[in-house]
Amino acid sequence: MDKTKLKLFVRQTMLTAIGFLALSLLVTTVIYSVLGDRPLADVESGLLTEKERIVRADSSINTIFVGSSITFRQINPEVFDTSASDSNKYYSYNLGNPGLYPMRSISYLEHLIDNPPPNVKYIVSELFRLDTVAVNYKSPEIMRITGFGPFIDDLQTIGTANFPLDYKLYLATQYLRALAFKAFGFGMKTYLQYHRTPRARDLERIEKSLRGFYPKDTEIQLTSEAEMVQKLVNVRLELEERPQLLEQRRTLHIDKYARQWLPQDNPFVEKLVSLIRKADAKGIKLVYFLPPLQTVRGLHFAYPIYQALPVESRIDLSDPRKFPELYQTENVFDLEHVNNNGAVFLSRYLADEFASLQDKQK
Repeated sequence: MDKTKLKLFVRQTMLTAIGFLALSLLVTTVIYSVLGDRPLADVESGLLTEKERIVRADSSINTIFVGSSITFRQINPEVFDTSASDSNKYYSYNLGNPGLYPMRSISYLEHLIDNPPPNVKYIVSELFRLDTVAVNYKSPEIMRITGFGPFIDDLQTIGTANFPLDYKLYLATQYLRALAFKAFGFGMKTYLQYHRTPRARDLERIEKSLRGFYPKDTEIQLTSEAEMVQKLVNVRLELEERPQLLEQRRTLHIDKYARQWLPQDNPFVEKLVSLIRKADAKGIKLVYFLPPLQTVRGLHFAYPIYQALPVESRIDLSDPRKFPELYQTENVFDLEHVNNNGAVFLSRYLADEFASLQDKQK
C-alpha cells in the first residue's frame, strides 16, 4: 500500500470512528433525555433511602444531619438535642451515609429541600472532600448525577480548587471518564433497569444505630459481620501503630488558619448558597459544618469553600485549639473519625455552635 492510499485509509477510518462515536452520543443523549433522570430512591444508597423513609414517617423529627460517614459516625442526635442551649427544641435524626461526598451530597440536599420531610425546620450538612469517582464511576448513584452540564460545573470547581495542577488533572480525567461511560451508553441497560433495595447490612445498621448514628467502635461491638469487624479493627490499628499521624493532622488543621487560600467562586459554592436560599424559602434553616480530622486534600478543598459561605450558615468544628478533644487519641477512632466518646464532644460542640447561630439571628 503506497503512502497516498495509507493516508486515505487512515483518514477514512478516523472519520468512521468519529461518526460512530457521534451517532452513539446522539442516540444515548436522546434516550436519556426522553426517559429523564432515574428517581433518586431507585439508585441511591439503600441505607440512605431507608433512613429517609423513617424520617418522613416520624413527624416529631425537626432536625436532620446530612453527609458521609463523617456525619454517620460522628453526630449523636440525643447529645445534640440535649446540649443545644437556645430556646428552640430539637428532635434530630442522623441521615449520614458512607460515601455521600460532593457531588452526591449536593444532589441529595436538593432532593430533600425540594420535598422536605414534614416538620423538618433545620438541616445540618457537612463540608467534605471532593469525590474522585475513581472506582465508583459506574455506580448508578454516580451515573444519575453525571451529565454535560454537571461536568462543566465540576471542571470549574476543580479548576479553582486549592490543589496542585497534577491532582487537578487527575480529578478532571476521572470525571471525564465518568461522563464518557454514561454518554456513550456503557452500562445504560443496567442503569435504566436498576432498582436498589436496602441490604441486610443496611437494615442491621439502622436497627442498631441511635437515630441513625453508628460510630465505628460501636459497630465493632454490635455487627454480625465478622468481615466488617476485621476491616474496622485494621483501620484502627493503623492509628495505634503510628500515633504521630494524629499529631500531624492536628498541626495541619491549626496551620490552615495562617495560610492564604485561593478564594472560591465556582459552581459548587453557588450551589451551596442557592440551597441555603431555597431552604429558607421553605422555612428551613440550612447550615454547613466543617468537620475535624480532614485529610490534606480534604482540607484544601473544604476549608476555602467554608470561607466563601455566609457566616450565618456555617460552623467550623475543625480548630484543634477550640475543640482539643476532637484531636485527642482517646477520642479518635481513625484519622478521619472520632469514636463514640469523641462523638459526644463533637455533638455538644455542634449543638453549641448551632444554638449560637440561632441566637445571633433573633
